[in-house]
Amino acid sequence: MAGKSGRIGQKDWMRERRGTRSLRHERGLIQDDDVTCLWGRITDAARSGTKHSNDPVFVHLYDALHNARHFLFRESFHTINRLSIGIFFSGRQAPTGLRYTRLTEPRKEIRMSTLIENIAVTRNDGGAATLGDYTGRVRLVVNVASKCGLTPQYEGLERLYEEKRAAGLEVLAFPANNFKGQEPGTDEEIRDFCTTQYNVTFPLFAKISVLGDDRHPLYTALVDAQPEATGEGPFRERLKGFGVVRENPVDVLWNFEKFLIGRNGQVVARFSPDVKADDPRLVAAIDAELAK
Repeated sequence: MAGKSGRIGQKDWMRERRGTRSLRHERGLIQDDDVTCLWGRITDAARSGTKHSNDPVFVHLYDALHNARHFLFRESFHTINRLSIGIFFSGRQAPTGLRYTRLTEPRKEIRMSTLIENIAVTRNDGGAATLGDYTGRVRLVVNVASKCGLTPQYEGLERLYEEKRAAGLEVLAFPANNFKGQEPGTDEEIRDFCTTQYNVTFPLFAKISVLGDDRHPLYTALVDAQPEATGEGPFRERLKGFGVVRENPVDVLWNFEKFLIGRNGQVVARFSPDVKADDPRLVAAIDAELAK
């Protein structure tokens, strides 16, 4: 309540903010016939984006109108964003952790998961497939070879698959002949080798390239998503002793490199070729994704 000093109390201030007949009217600071003129000046100024008055009442009302316009524009923009994303994901499962108030971060997540999930690959028997066929499961993607010093890893991968398949793990093997010609066989020969020598039951795919100009789009996407591999340092130095040096440090280093894809389609980890299936680092990463 206003006292003799002329100060405006809280209730009086709220009355003034509601736009009813204000104390300024009651105190004679503004006459009724001036209000229409003042409002016209404010709206004209708002349209032009400028204000040409030192009158404190004019400035106060102009700023209130200006702020209200910005608030409405901002809220309308975010509402449109949320509606657009909602329409896009109609009938789909949105990636985990998606925040609808910003589009820059979700766009990257949506694009990468959609890209990897939808890339066409071929099964070992010639059937068409995508990694999206295993959506909702944790996927360990491995480039394999039959005549490599790391080939015995097939045994550990099969054991890992048998132990964690029921929990949601898939081991997806992609034969590749990029490294010293260590996978020369046909798809049929590779299947026979894997089943007879290591009793492999996890999915095998047709032979692809994981390196160079003819690199399969799947491996381009995997490498882009995870440029660095856990534990690769010692193995990289070991290869240098054999004269093998990768010009591009993000390229797949050798046979049996491993990419881990979570249930939501995101590439969450990458492991050096010499990280075996029972390595605590790999097992912990798999278990963390299976728990989600």
